[in-house]
Amino acid sequence: MRLFESDNVWKRRRRAQERSSRPDTPEQRLKDARQAMVSQLLWLFGAVLMVVLGLAGIRLGVVPVEPVTVGFLVVLALYALTSLAPAKRAYQAWKDLLKQ
Repeated sequence: MRLFESDNVWKRRRRAQERSSRPDTPEQRLKDARQAMVSQLLWLFGAVLMVVLGLAGIRLGVVPVEPVTVGFLVVLALYALTSLAPAKRAYQAWKDLLKQ
């Protein structure tokens, strides 16, 4: 699934049909791998940026230290940590296809 795509059953089925109908060429595989990598890296970058901005806001005293704020930052940090491995795999897959 690409960035911001719906996970609706009917839409998923239509996307699967479109993928099966187009030819499986090396260029298409490279394009798909690049889109997956960019999507993973954008989500990871966004989470890290939000954590950094939140911590900077707390440090400067602009953002109050409340349980909701701290919980939000902890969840974002955990998301960023769990997103590192898939982002690394997506980058490695794109890099391997690029070498071929």
